[in-house]
Amino acid sequence: MSGIVVLGSANMDLVVRQPRPAHPGETMSGSSFATGPGGKGLNQAVAAARAGAEVAFIGCVGPDDFGARLTRVLDEAGIDASAVRVVAEPIDRATTGIAAISVTDDGENSIVVVPGANGDDELTETDAAAIGRAQFLLVQLERPLPLVRRALETARESGVRTVLTPAPATTEAAALIPLADIVVPNEGEAAMLSGLADPDADASARALSGRASKGDGTGLAVVTLGERGAVVARGGEIVHRVGARRVDAVDTTGAGDTFVGALIAWLAGGAELEEALEAAAAAAAIAVTREGAAASMPSRDEIEAALGGDASVADAAPRPVERRSAAIPAPVYLDTDLGIDDALALGYLLAHPGVEVVGVGSVHGNLDAPQAARNVLDLLALTTGRGIPVAVGASDPLAGPFAGGAPHVHGDNGIGGVVLDRSPDEPVSEDAADLLIRLAHEHAGRLRVVAIGPLTNLAVALERDPAIAGLLDGVWVMGGAALVPGNITPTAEANIFHDPEAAQVVLEADWPVVLVPLDVTMQNRFTSGDRAALTAAPGAAARAIGEMLALYEEFYTPIFGAPDVALHDPLAAALAAGGVRSALAPRVRVVVDTTHGPGRGQTICDFRGMYRGHPVPSGPTVEVVLELTEPFAPELRARLLELR
Repeated sequence: MSGIVVLGSANMDLVVRQPRPAHPGETMSGSSFATGPGGKGLNQAVAAARAGAEVAFIGCVGPDDFGARLTRVLDEAGIDASAVRVVAEPIDRATTGIAAISVTDDGENSIVVVPGANGDDELTETDAAAIGRAQFLLVQLERPLPLVRRALETARESGVRTVLTPAPATTEAAALIPLADIVVPNEGEAAMLSGLADPDADASARALSGRASKGDGTGLAVVTLGERGAVVARGGEIVHRVGARRVDAVDTTGAGDTFVGALIAWLAGGAELEEALEAAAAAAAIAVTREGAAASMPSRDEIEAALGGDASVADAAPRPVERRSAAIPAPVYLDTDLGIDDALALGYLLAHPGVEVVGVGSVHGNLDAPQAARNVLDLLALTTGRGIPVAVGASDPLAGPFAGGAPHVHGDNGIGGVVLDRSPDEPVSEDAADLLIRLAHEHAGRLRVVAIGPLTNLAVALERDPAIAGLLDGVWVMGGAALVPGNITPTAEANIFHDPEAAQVVLEADWPVVLVPLDVTMQNRFTSGDRAALTAAPGAAARAIGEMLALYEEFYTPIFGAPDVALHDPLAAALAAGGVRSALAPRVRVVVDTTHGPGRGQTICDFRGMYRGHPVPSGPTVEVVLELTEPFAPELRARLLELR
């Protein structure tokens, strides 16, 4: 049984950001364009699922790429999408619905919807059965009204609680209110549907609650008031008010849907009304501080943190959190200059059940970008990873030519001189930056980026599509030296040194970044015993990685005084996958030295707050991992031995 069944629309949002609303006949230059999942039904389903509810979605899409992407969004959110139907005819419904959204610089939006497949009005027997097994049915008005009516009637016949978001509001929609136990309109919708002349919000709430649930006195109306919160009435009387939280709104798209989804998720979990309303208000406040609709919706952990902390939700931007394996693996994009420790990282991600590698981009660094891509493809061919798109990325840093690589560390071919059978697969036609942008939109709100080479591709992707900063679950970067010496100069770590300008762009961007510097990677090492275990492993990929480590041992033996190797790149991968946890990781401002003096490439981390418990400063910050809760080598060895 699903706690919540959502019958509603699924649209692809086409979002343009512009300085202000355009006047009639005016042509205006916008500042950005992005696509992302939307539709009030899909948005509310994602919001409820992120808030911890078990959710099933009933909807329709077209036989096109937008439809496939929206279905993946539902799957990735953990939503049962088995009732999503692909509509192939008639022609006016044979396309996925779209919403053209204009967002102004002050965060306000206007929306034009073309319904497409959402116009299908069939309620199948399977749909009715799913509704009858739910605790709550949640509907909106972006599907045909006769369909919505049949769904509400089916739910009431089965004793399922019904929730109506009457948007877009029409006079015909007023007839549906008695079929809803809970009505959640905004202020304008409530006024239109109240039947009163020029009512205020309280009067509208009283009127709607009196008619809800067939006027039996239990009907609930929650009228949302934007930045003024919400007013709640039951059976014709005002019973509660909830205040909005003070935040700097970036994009209000989807805020109302976030409120509704979180409200019903809390109620489905057994919360009292007042508690559920506070959770809904906190969720909406977090959502408006982020770009996008579904991509902006917070997790239950984030909502609970906001409820237990600062009422302003000033620190409610996305943060990397402890993650363990999940039933639905988190999608990962790996950006790599595939050398020996990069191979360890790729192997770890392929073996970890909590993540799924959905794309790999190559970059200059340990070797040239085309050879790095070839190494990835050949290594994937030894595992179950064939079919993962691999893109060739930047061949040079942002401000200079490729430095020639590190053959003394990684060998002439980047993988210790080990010769792998050549895979028949080839890199995809798009470059790494475009692959990252596409995956960020396809996996909006869930994609984790693991960057274990110079950060050129990420900087280029940000320049091409700044909106991706709000679409990622997080960025894990192996790079930098916070409180220890560098490894390529006395102050700089190699990944940062090979493109300091790109590193500065990435570390100053407004997205959640975890920096995994030499401070922690040099303390976590493989021994010759670990290498011997890999070379004797049953899996061909693990054996190949073990062979690669021979040259790595030669490089590190003079450094450590023993045949140990530092686990740089795989540690960043493991932190992204949740395989290990940080014990000390303050969030601080990080500046990269981009001068051409002796400090070039140094990561300057502002730890001056250490004496006050590392309070989080304002503006873009970076989580700098300095210590782990446990040694990493046993976890890495176990995962690599599972590689097949």
